[in-house]
Amino acid sequence: MNSNIIKFIPILSVNFASITGDFVALDLDGFPGALSYIHVLNTIDVPIMVSLDGAYGHMYLKAFTGESEINLQECSSQTNKRSLIKKKSKVYVKQLPGLAKTGFIVISGFYQN
Repeated sequence: MNSNIIKFIPILSVNFASITGDFVALDLDGFPGALSYIHVLNTIDVPIMVSLDGAYGHMYLKAFTGESEINLQECSSQTNKRSLIKKKSKVYVKQLPGLAKTGFIVISGFYQN
């Protein structure tokens, strides 16, 4: 059933010390609903790679102020089909070469209820 009510995911914030050179899942339970919008902010002092499948990089975020957003509502088709990131999906991140000393990765978003 289509709904015009949105729910925000709890903000995920991960300290630089939790990020390595391998993809690490930020939320082990995955998203509580099929996401319509996701925003990722990198304040870590090295660049990071973001993955939506844990295997391949999908977003490169530069050090300190790198950010990216995916607004899937803008990707929806004209026949009222919605584009979404499926429920229980996870975001994975890894730091790129360099030794992180400070910062956080912050993820926010929402889904339709």
